Amino acid sequence: MLNELGVYTYQQVSKMTTREYDMIDELLGVFQGRAKRDEWAKQAKTLL
Repeated sequence: MLNELGVYTYQQVSKMTTREYDMIDELLGVFQGRAKRDEWAKQAKTLL
């Protein structure tokens, strides 16, 4: 799903802000709030 939005790398995810989290929630319509709640950006930074 993220690939369809142009997100392909952990680097991209690591730079996500609240704005991007909200956009993902709006566009995907599924997993509402999950990116922010699970701290995807923080997890991506750890994986880098």
